[in-house]
Amino acid sequence: MSIVVPAFNEQDCLRRLWIELETVVREEGSSFEVIFVDDGSTDGTWSIITDLSRTNPEVRGVRFSRNFGHQSALLAGLEHARGRAVITMDADLQHPPQLISEMIARWRRGVSIVSTRRLDREDVGFFKRLTAKLFYAMFSSLSETRIDHGKADFRLLDRRIVDLLLSMSEATLFLRGMVEWVGFSQEVIDFVPNPRVGGGRSRYTLRKMLVLALAGITSFSVTPLRLSFAIGVVTTLLSIAYAIFAVVSALQGQVVRAWTSVVCFFSFLFGVQFILTGVLSEYLAQSIVELKRRPRYIVSDSVDHISPD
Repeated sequence: MSIVVPAFNEQDCLRRLWIELETVVREEGSSFEVIFVDDGSTDGTWSIITDLSRTNPEVRGVRFSRNFGHQSALLAGLEHARGRAVITMDADLQHPPQLISEMIARWRRGVSIVSTRRLDREDVGFFKRLTAKLFYAMFSSLSETRIDHGKADFRLLDRRIVDLLLSMSEATLFLRGMVEWVGFSQEVIDFVPNPRVGGGRSRYTLRKMLVLALAGITSFSVTPLRLSFAIGVVTTLLSIAYAIFAVVSALQGQVVRAWTSVVCFFSFLFGVQFILTGVLSEYLAQSIVELKRRPRYIVSDSVDHISPD
């Protein structure tokens, strides 16, 4: 059993997380490893990972040269994992380690993917809940892949699923969508997240959430491009219809008034044009990133069990 834990400035969480993980997995009687991926932390995260590896043979560590993002850290953990099944989870203890027992039990019954669905606590802000619901609704309606609201990166993947994910070479990562896309048998466990250790705020800023949302939609759907074409056709037909109306009115000796509405109409058309250009630019930018074939992350250091000698 491999447990992959991305960590970015999580020095306050790691030791406690390790204790809880060790307790839960040892009760299952499975051999296991925990792979901490330091995503360019600037605090003592890497030092703690090194100390844990020195005293615990089950702990391995991977350190990035800089912050490459949560999705890249998850991917690195999957690439370094050696288990027959791989569990991915966050380091801040909001993902309850106690659920691992149930996830393993379902995997042993033959389930290939055991996902979890996060149920919002009362202290979750209205804006965050609203934007999350809008994103999942938009993603599911625009793409052929459906993701339920609240699906988390806390999941168990059978080795076969992990190998399939690693065979995908796309540079723009949206693992939640990729996991749903592969299919296979899947079950979902609902959970209420624990309070974040230390009471800190989520490091997933609005900007990072928007970037992830764009990556998810453009990676799994070309519907926005088709909608752009449809909108272009409709606005063109409206413009032609208005032009015909203006010509007919002029031939009948009538003066077309309401120039304010005309200006507003064409301003609206220009706005739509810029939006559609932005949609096209986003797909073009993603294509350029894919063509460059740069590595999705860079490892500056790694650590396996260090003998006390």
